[in-house]
Amino acid sequence: MHPVSRRLGKLSGKNNSRDWWRVLGDGPEIQTIRVPVKFKDLSDGEFKHRLEDRPILDPHLVIEYLFNKAKVAIPREEVRRYWNHHSHFGEKWAQSCDNFDRIPLGIFGDNARVTTQYGKVVQLIGIFMNLVLWRPGSVRLSRFLLFSIGDHELWGYHTLQTVYRRLTWSLNALWEGRHPEAGAWGDPLGPNLQKKAGKWITHDALLFATTEVRGDWSWLKKIFRFERTSWTGIQVCHHCRALSSGEWKDLYWNLEPSSNWYDNMFDLDDWCEERLPAQGICPLISLRNFHPTVIRWCLMHVFHLGLLYDANGSSLNLLLSCGFWGGPAEYSRSLLLARAYQDFKQWCRVNRIQCSQPEFKESMIYKKNGDVLLTLKAFNGRCVMEWLSERVYEAHQNPQYSAFDPARFCVIAGTMILSSIVFGNAD
Repeated sequence: MHPVSRRLGKLSGKNNSRDWWRVLGDGPEIQTIRVPVKFKDLSDGEFKHRLEDRPILDPHLVIEYLFNKAKVAIPREEVRRYWNHHSHFGEKWAQSCDNFDRIPLGIFGDNARVTTQYGKVVQLIGIFMNLVLWRPGSVRLSRFLLFSIGDHELWGYHTLQTVYRRLTWSLNALWEGRHPEAGAWGDPLGPNLQKKAGKWITHDALLFATTEVRGDWSWLKKIFRFERTSWTGIQVCHHCRALSSGEWKDLYWNLEPSSNWYDNMFDLDDWCEERLPAQGICPLISLRNFHPTVIRWCLMHVFHLGLLYDANGSSLNLLLSCGFWGGPAEYSRSLLLARAYQDFKQWCRVNRIQCSQPEFKESMIYKKNGDVLLTLKAFNGRCVMEWLSERVYEAHQNPQYSAFDPARFCVIAGTMILSSIVFGNAD
């Protein structure tokens, strides 16, 4: 590994941005893109749009910088192992790839609430790129911001689609491995880009492929504009025809191989016909080797803010009910939760884990509609799961507690241990 890459990979903690530029000096050349931006016309009070130039980093220029100047290197055997693994397990985008030496790329977007220096809270949108197989010491250093804009500035879907057309053009250049010879709209290149036109992007003539389009459900709905498909609707999946109501064979919780949706994912034609709008289609579908399955589920929302709510809630409720921290008939639930929280913080200290989880409250686990869900922030839920998996296993081994409900203890203990392993591999 090149010394510069080694130094970059070890950066973590505070002042990441400062240290990054100390190592590398000047970064890739920032370009501009003209996008429609919403504004309020004070003369008539109406919302209108105007074209404005905004900064953007083209992915192929970021890659050129990382591989040529920062000397990032990804072993070829790791790249081939990645493609062979996904091809073996039936991923269509991997099976249709022409070259298993292509370095995989990911692109994702999200929005966040930001407080300005004057106390105003705004929603900012960011679109990022990452190298799927490059994981430095600080994960933040593996995410490269390509474009940012205020959510209030979006002119319908037109603003982001203009940006994604530019990014698709750049990502497709990485598929070819060469600098583009014309702009995203067939327009002439600027003087600096014209000098590079047609040349290899990296010194080693590397090829790339976009294998991940990521975001939470809200973001994917925003950019692809799925029609009549929502996690609260009847059509709940953008990958298949699973439904939330109707006949048993169509329901998403029917996990039998005989169900209509099991192992029956959309191909590209069906996906475009049944999930995309007739107009204003997201330019990302023009990515080379695109398949609907490159659109990934957000693991944080599916795992940390989904499955863990249920698993952690069931586990903590079982431990409280069996008297692990004291008899429920003798002590109030709030006192037992306080004891559980003290146990959790002690576990964090012993394992040297920093976690911002506040004290456990009844409202965090027992909901008004009767659900038992431990609703925590994503990382906190991950830490609590590790702690609970150990405590449930301890209780399962002790007849004093497991006798409370032997069947449930066996199932929950096994589930939590396996979940811990799965989450560890996913992380």
